[in-house]
Amino acid sequence: MANESYVCIELVNNTCVTWAVQNNILDSLAITPADAGKISVAIIIVLVTGWGIGEIGRLIKNSNNPFG
Repeated sequence: MANESYVCIELVNNTCVTWAVQNNILDSLAITPADAGKISVAIIIVLVTGWGIGEIGRLIKNSNNPFG
């Protein structure tokens, strides 16, 4: 979860006496380094899987298979 931001909503004698949580759309869309790592691993898995399927297809296409 993203860090919460606080803003002063009531200032008395140059001192904040009331704070509120600031909701920001960018904070809710932010990803953590752990999330970035998971996304990177998922992308690598998809790329490697696609490459592997392509290699299998190439091997089948180039084989002397009487059915293909």
